[in-house]
Amino acid sequence: MKITHLALAALLLAMLPTVSLLNAAEAAAAEDQESASGLYDALKADPNDQSALNAYLQATISPAMKQSVDDPKGALKQLEEVKKALSELEPTAPLAVANFRQMDRTLDALIQRVELQQISLNDLRAQLDAAKQDVSLIGKYSTKVMMELSTEINEDWQKAEKTLDAETAYLKSLAESAETDEAKAAIQGAQNMISRLVPNLERQKKLAELIGKPAMPLSAQAWVNGAPLTDDELKGKVVLLDFFAIWCGPCIMSFPHLRELNEEFGDKGLVIIGVTGYYNYGWNEEKMAPEPVRGDMVSAEEEQAMLHKFAEKYELKHVFAVDPEGTMSKYYAVSGIPHMVLIDQEGKIAMVKVGFGEANSKALTAEIKKLLGAN
Repeated sequence: MKITHLALAALLLAMLPTVSLLNAAEAAAAEDQESASGLYDALKADPNDQSALNAYLQATISPAMKQSVDDPKGALKQLEEVKKALSELEPTAPLAVANFRQMDRTLDALIQRVELQQISLNDLRAQLDAAKQDVSLIGKYSTKVMMELSTEINEDWQKAEKTLDAETAYLKSLAESAETDEAKAAIQGAQNMISRLVPNLERQKKLAELIGKPAMPLSAQAWVNGAPLTDDELKGKVVLLDFFAIWCGPCIMSFPHLRELNEEFGDKGLVIIGVTGYYNYGWNEEKMAPEPVRGDMVSAEEEQAMLHKFAEKYELKHVFAVDPEGTMSKYYAVSGIPHMVLIDQEGKIAMVKVGFGEANSKALTAEIKKLLGAN
């Protein structure tokens, strides 16, 4: 799978509120460091090589963001080292130059976010109350609100709605006391930023409305990586629908958890179904990865063959339902992936989780155990 560094940066920013430290052995950490060093040497040899840049970023930034939960100081050091390392390279190709500049800005944003993890919202508000015209503090405050609410909306949308109302009111009062044009502009920017959370809140409300509704009949144009399933076969089973795409980084990051669930509960009444569509991807044998096909149309049969190899690569044992019309996605209000829908033995929706992270994984596992009566 080829991920542009811009897509990776967006992915890392989205992951920030939910990632958790993956406890690794010291030997594994040393191996990762050695790998990152080698990848940097390859990038240093040709700073215009986008694949080398992608590989280096994946090997350095993602571990740093995971580390930031339990060791923010260590994560900050790692991010600053990456920023310094990239600043010492001199790409010449216009696209590479633009990408390096964008990555530098992204690293600044990530560094600020890790720094803000160590400061409470109340402490920031106290600082801002004492210096209401401080443009830098206004920016940090709005970023901190976004960080906390982004997580809170997914965990408890009703609490998040109250928090959002309170923060909106606070910024309004702050705007009324603003004296300089710079402060007024910064507050307006903060208000605009926080308002972007409203659609997320509305989506979460919509997902909450799904709980208790009956599952829709299966809708698939094709089945891959297993025999076709019927609604009758699923009666009395706990069903986990995993809406994913082969190009989705967080979806791929969720696969180890899906494998664990299948191994632990697959013979106890759990059925996992991956739900995806056609994206005009073929399979690159040399890279052992799916690859977008430009110009030509990939046939349904060819894309199904690609999905089968994709399942083999990630050792996924559950079946895929290919729903190119998105009928199931519409019913289950899919707006972001991975999107997990858990259905109980009575065929009713028991839980919906969007995105990959430890909190979602734990919640799904706990609910599956509860439904199956497992200790």
